[in-house]
Amino acid sequence: MKERNLARMIELNNESDPTHANAKLQDPIEYDTISPVSFNKIESLKEEVKYLTDVYWDTDVNPDQLYSLFRGDIERIGHIDRINLYRRLFMTYDWYTLLSLIPPDRLREALSAPVLDRLYPKSLKDRYLYAKSVLFG
Repeated sequence: MKERNLARMIELNNESDPTHANAKLQDPIEYDTISPVSFNKIESLKEEVKYLTDVYWDTDVNPDQLYSLFRGDIERIGHIDRINLYRRLFMTYDWYTLLSLIPPDRLREALSAPVLDRLYPKSLKDRYLYAKSVLFG
């Protein structure tokens, strides 16, 4: 089931990328038919999805929906919204992992007051407030 969902996410991702219009993955096992660039993109996508699903280890959440929430395609999954997703990411991963995971255009949203106000302990909140002040003034 997860392999099929991942294959669909890769297919949707490739549809939005004109350089890989012909690189649709029909079967996740067919790695020998994928170019090295596409293979790296697939591995990167798998890693992102794993990071996202790992922060919700205590909740049964669909990886496709979680990735769509992270990308901004949907607003919420049940009780999970993007604020909650960013909060869990900040509380789980180190700064450099977050920088590799969160796109630069979404960093301002991730460091917004609604997210930072929900962080604990206070020292963690203070670290991200400092990062926000350095990045965005």
